[in-house]
Amino acid sequence: MPGEIFKIVDLNENDIVELKVEDGKIIIKPAKKHRSLKERRAEYKGDYILHEWDTGISVGKEIGG
Repeated sequence: MPGEIFKIVDLNENDIVELKVEDGKIIIKPAKKHRSLKERRAEYKGDYILHEWDTGISVGKEIGG
């Protein structure tokens, strides 16, 4: 029975989960997975346009001020 529940909720052994109590019920859900830069780039479907931005005047020992 527990194996069937894991399949239904798409959990595997050693997956990290979040536990919380809400209205007297225990809620178990998959923890948000940290995605790598490679995974994020693979999901991106738009065009990236590089823009420069102004960070203000130099106030210390910044390079190129």
